Amino acid sequence: MNPSLRPAHFVAGSLAGPEKVTVPPYMWTAAEKLKDSGRWAGRVISVFHIGKQMCGHPGFVHGGLLSVMFDEAFARCVSASFPSGLGMTANLNVDFRKPAVPDRLYVLRADTVNVEGRKAWVEGSLSSLPPSGEESDPVMVAEARALFVEPKFAESMVPLYRD
Repeated sequence: MNPSLRPAHFVAGSLAGPEKVTVPPYMWTAAEKLKDSGRWAGRVISVFHIGKQMCGHPGFVHGGLLSVMFDEAFARCVSASFPSGLGMTANLNVDFRKPAVPDRLYVLRADTVNVEGRKAWVEGSLSSLPPSGEESDPVMVAEARALFVEPKFAESMVPLYRD
């Protein structure tokens, strides 16, 4: 993302900082052509740290924040599917599996699963990594799926993920 856009951006601006989303999420992206349509489908892996000020109930990360993190990663994921690189959330469903706790690294994986015209569907999962030095497996805290639509007015919008 262009650094000049960060202050007005919800995750990169308002939610960023010590004990919040402590560093900008690291994102690895890839895209592949879908065999049946010739359209592009994206894949994203995002790693980020959630600090202690992002709780709903003390000791537990707010579920709304987890939904926001899915929305951000999913938007990046579907950007490869649209000529403008822009998609807006039409529907987002999150299934919470285990409580998320603060002061942990999280890994969010997302895949575009279908593209039809101006619509793209994406699915993903979010897992927490164990604290440093602890020998345990990652814990899946949520799964989600969403529908994104490329707006008809996309050409008038500021691109976030392309130059």
